[in-house]
Amino acid sequence: MPVRKVRHHDTNVIVVFQSIKMNCIIRCESKIEGDLPYFLEYDPTVLAYSPQPFTITATDAAGEKHSYTPDFHVIRREKEEIVECKPKERVTDKHTQHQVELGRAWANANDCSFVLVTDEDLRAGHVLANLKLLWRYSRLTIPTILLNRCITYLKTHPQGVSFENLASFLSKSPHNQANSQPFTQVPFIYSMLFRHILQIDLDSPITPSSTVKLAPTTPSTGIIGSLIRGSSF
Repeated sequence: MPVRKVRHHDTNVIVVFQSIKMNCIIRCESKIEGDLPYFLEYDPTVLAYSPQPFTITATDAAGEKHSYTPDFHVIRREKEEIVECKPKERVTDKHTQHQVELGRAWANANDCSFVLVTDEDLRAGHVLANLKLLWRYSRLTIPTILLNRCITYLKTHPQGVSFENLASFLSKSPHNQANSQPFTQVPFIYSMLFRHILQIDLDSPITPSSTVKLAPTTPSTGIIGSLIRGSSF
């Protein structure tokens, strides 16, 4: 549970996100904070996360107390992180640097990582847009027959096939190879991509010509992990 309620200020925008991984509503105090959960939900190394998780307090050399509440606490398979989300132009602000100092000191003392993520980090390239697309179909139940057909087909094409080719194949009835309704199975492909059953290059726009493969048995975070952990302190 957050240690404090999300507050509306003059310039911020409150974002509400329905988390699958946490099975609850996540409330964020900015659009930048609202973008991060798309990465956390997709990243298979993230076991759990929470916004406004706890307050860090410290006393400076002059005896003055300071406090700081990180934006997120992230529990990964191998380690934990506290994450601060900031606009790029505010990274060098005195207030931000003070938060970084408090967060980094706490992280070092608690065998944790401190990560500063900016809007430029999250919105670089096409990853975020692709994750938002896949997220729309993340709760879709995939029919077992369709899932098995997809896996069997891609096992015979280990180098992958085009998105269009896969969609066309899945739209055909197993008993009638004529296309019933081309691309009717596209939502299920998106769902399988989100669930790491299938794999696609998220750093490029998803188009009919994009190559789709079976995902490795043990998925890696790839660009997702490097993006979020690239600013670790």
